[in-house]
Amino acid sequence: AKPYQYCEGNAELSPTSDLSLYFFGWGQRTAESSYEPILDFFSLSKSDVYKVRLIDERFYHLDTCMAPLALGHILYYPGAFDKDGLRTIHEGAGSEDALIAVTEEEAMAFSCNSVSFISPTSGAAVIVSPNFSPRLRAILEGKGYVCERVEYDEFLLSGGAVRCTVADIAQTRTVG
Repeated sequence: AKPYQYCEGNAELSPTSDLSLYFFGWGQRTAESSYEPILDFFSLSKSDVYKVRLIDERFYHLDTCMAPLALGHILYYPGAFDKDGLRTIHEGAGSEDALIAVTEEEAMAFSCNSVSFISPTSGAAVIVSPNFSPRLRAILEGKGYVCERVEYDEFLLSGGAVRCTVADIAQTRTVG
């Protein structure tokens, strides 16, 4: 018999901005055993989907501690991942310059539970988040992002933020 396979969906499968690579988070609310069924369902190969383990129970979904951004950067909280997961994130990023580590305080303020896109009207790379510390805002703006803060105070009480309230209808990938 196969082990019980549970996955809480989009919160655990995060695509890079060009949709060439995905990160799959497991360890809190998603079982590692759901990795292969996810690959099968989306017709993805293991080389397309990097598996990372979440070890801090405060970060129960991948989208609470990692956000691939529109210009190819990865916003993440290192303390949420085990050592193998951190190596995998570094490998997937391709370069140290592509990684933007948030502090524990920034992570607890749901800075990674954000959405990033290229504006169809201005062409600007935008990141929408409930919180930007002055430090994080300076880093993001220095890398070319327009930071848009939105009020999410009440929703934050539920344990999520911006990323939890969007559907990626514009992000498509042909499978099969």
